[in-house]
Amino acid sequence: MRAGELMYFTPAELIVMMELADGGAYSMIRWDAQPDDIGLVQALASLFQRGLILREGDRLALSAKGRPFSGMKQAGTALLLSAMPSGRVVVCYVGKDAIWLVEPVDEVLTQRFRLQQIERAAIRDWLTEAEFLEFPLLHDADAAELSRLFEDELSEPSGSVHLRLERYVNGGPLLCTYEVTEGRGGRLVTRRDDQGCAAEIYTDEALSRMLTECFGEEPI
Repeated sequence: MRAGELMYFTPAELIVMMELADGGAYSMIRWDAQPDDIGLVQALASLFQRGLILREGDRLALSAKGRPFSGMKQAGTALLLSAMPSGRVVVCYVGKDAIWLVEPVDEVLTQRFRLQQIERAAIRDWLTEAEFLEFPLLHDADAAELSRLFEDELSEPSGSVHLRLERYVNGGPLLCTYEVTEGRGGRLVTRRDDQGCAAEIYTDEALSRMLTECFGEEPI
């Protein structure tokens, strides 16, 4: 799968592809109704026609075209991004060499999911273009005085949430939650895990620290 290429799947097709992929437990985007047996049979037929699955002896397997699903299933981290107030959600599977994005798309009669692969270095631009976040106007050096003025708010952050990012072990527990919120002194970045809560002014460096922890070891 090339970066920028888009593929579309029904919920049943998505389940079949993930179940056939190599790997263990995996996180999956949530939806209300689970596919029934008829839906799964239709998904198998559709995936055969699209050349995404094939027979290998007495079992079904992913074709070369469907191999991105093995990368998704074997990814160490799964991220759930939620934008407010739109309610838009995306699941990101963070692999060693690539990031895969799975997002529900609005259709009148059929629920579908859009899959795309993105380079790690492009994730900040994608989040901005997709309107999940805005580029910060401040740098850490600019925010020093604001941090002193709004020390109380930084110690107990509140305010309306623009973006929530939940970082999971793929198929496992929640590791931490990031939120970009609108505080009295401007936007904040808040990180919560089982060790507690820490907030800072929403600066270019703060955003880079958040994205680097969530999407890769190299600064983003």
